[in-house]
Amino acid sequence: MSPSAWNAYSKVYLAETGSEPVKIARDCITTRWSSNLPMIEKVIHQAEQLEIAALKLKRPALNIAAEDKMLLEEVSEMLKPFQEATTTLSGAKYPTASLIVPSMVGIRRALGK
Repeated sequence: MSPSAWNAYSKVYLAETGSEPVKIARDCITTRWSSNLPMIEKVIHQAEQLEIAALKLKRPALNIAAEDKMLLEEVSEMLKPFQEATTTLSGAKYPTASLIVPSMVGIRRALGK
């Protein structure tokens, strides 16, 4: 999104919601899967406002189908245990080796729902 388009969108979003929009990553680096979860969560959270802003700015509608939004919500829920494990195991101020097995068990339980 160009800076001028972002400024226009930001003004519409602020007027509609009373809060500043959160920038969505332009792309996700394929080797850094963890950047996908924050981007997906932002799209889910801002989907309706993005549609309103597109209409008000006379831009093409995003047309996020209900099925696509539901899929994004499911993917988001599926990625959360991996994000939690990654954050836990990335600690630099505490030993993490003893947390590997509990993290794996947590992921398996979460995916087994």
